[in-house]
Amino acid sequence: MSPAVERHTMACHTLLLAAGAVLVVVSGTAAAAGNSNAVMPDRYCLSCLCVASSDCDLSTPCREVGGRSFCGPFYMTEHFWRASNVSTEQRFSQLDYLGCAQDVDCAGQAVTLYMASHATDCDDDGHITCKDFGLTHLLGPRRCHDPAQRRAAEETVFVRRFARCLLDTLGLLGAGRRVRPHCQPRLLTWRAAADFDSEQQQLL
Repeated sequence: MSPAVERHTMACHTLLLAAGAVLVVVSGTAAAAGNSNAVMPDRYCLSCLCVASSDCDLSTPCREVGGRSFCGPFYMTEHFWRASNVSTEQRFSQLDYLGCAQDVDCAGQAVTLYMASHATDCDDDGHITCKDFGLTHLLGPRRCHDPAQRRAAEETVFVRRFARCLLDTLGLLGAGRRVRPHCQPRLLTWRAAADFDSEQQQLL
């Protein structure tokens, strides 16, 4: 890689680190499963999880993959829905798995509750961030700790959408940084969205 290209690449990566800082999750935004200290995705992170899953298409049909159904804009499985315990909330108690998966409010709350109860530092960087929630949503709370699985995830459509959403969110929130034209989607990887801590205080 030439010095010029390397400088451009590093500039793009810095922008994405900043985007991650906007979405860093340091405490629960609301009580979940009776735990007021639960760590969970904020609304920006939740939106990017929806975009990464299906472009947040509310008309997304169910897909059968490996004998399991993935339904709704978050591509939620029945196991995920049950594990979230979202049906214990009165406003969603009448919805079954399919009804919840296809209802963006119920599905979003299911994702929030699931992440709150399964929050894990997937990349072992000492922080639970939106990146970790993305890895958990894609790989599950156990597989996301496997470096080989995380590397393979970088080639997925989910990751490309997720990283693009992080960058777009940074622009929308006006974090004081201009998005440069040479920052192409090919540079948007999990590594590019990696550690948020050093930039956090400048942006929040």
